Amino acid sequence: MNNNDIVKELQTRGYDAELHEVIKNGVSMKGIVIRSNDPMTPILYTDDLIEMAEDCGQGVEEVADVLIKKYEQQKDIEIDVNQLMSRETILSHIYIGIQKESNEKIEKKPCEFEGLETYLYVEHSTKGRNYSLKLSQQIMEAINLRSDEAWQHAERNTFADGETQIQNVASMLSGMGYISDEAAEAELESDFPQLYVVTNRAKYRGASAILDKTVLKEFGKKHNIKKLVVLPSSIHEMLIMPYNDSINMNDLSFMVADVNANQVEPEERLTDRAYLITQSDMLCL
Repeated sequence: MNNNDIVKELQTRGYDAELHEVIKNGVSMKGIVIRSNDPMTPILYTDDLIEMAEDCGQGVEEVADVLIKKYEQQKDIEIDVNQLMSRETILSHIYIGIQKESNEKIEKKPCEFEGLETYLYVEHSTKGRNYSLKLSQQIMEAINLRSDEAWQHAERNTFADGETQIQNVASMLSGMGYISDEAAEAELESDFPQLYVVTNRAKYRGASAILDKTVLKEFGKKHNIKKLVVLPSSIHEMLIMPYNDSINMNDLSFMVADVNANQVEPEERLTDRAYLITQSDMLCL
């Protein structure tokens, strides 16, 4: 079973279905679109659905049933696209993201972390529907939005007070029930460098929180840290740890690459290396 089989099944049932491909973080992702009068047409990604269906001995008919159900749930919700795409809405919900360097034609800038780039995206929810899109120059021209104005609002929203979150990994795992309180306490009292997660409040596209220089400087001052190792975890978060002379950066880069290959979805991966930054100026060394 593949997407072509599913599209044919949907078309047989009278739906205007077609294959659709998007690029996410440099990764090509294929899905299915069911056209309707709604200008906001979601892409229905099917890889996991197909795998689950085949594991359960189900066929293309059952997969089509699931997709139709998702389509029917969405199409009856009336959305004012003009309001969603207004200057006011975009400027209130525009943020900075980080991804691998790409050829995407979006509003983006080079990042101080080699191999990465920053970009602008809009995230909003209305009437029970969530949407997120990368900001293109076509959209900016349509609403008469200058690049410098867009980045200014995005920085304000991304680094608003309380948005950047830094949490000790051991404490976080203990709070989630993955390790005991005793194990977390032992980790916190050990001589090994502590590992911290840096993300945003929503924990969505939160890797850009690593660019919040004000919060990182406060963190370094609080813990008396002059240099930080940055380990790219995914587009949603970064990991940081205090640097000392016993740390081998090549070993850490190897670890990042291994985790990427085995634990992170391709469309959410960043670079296969570790970085070293200073708290004083946040410049890569």
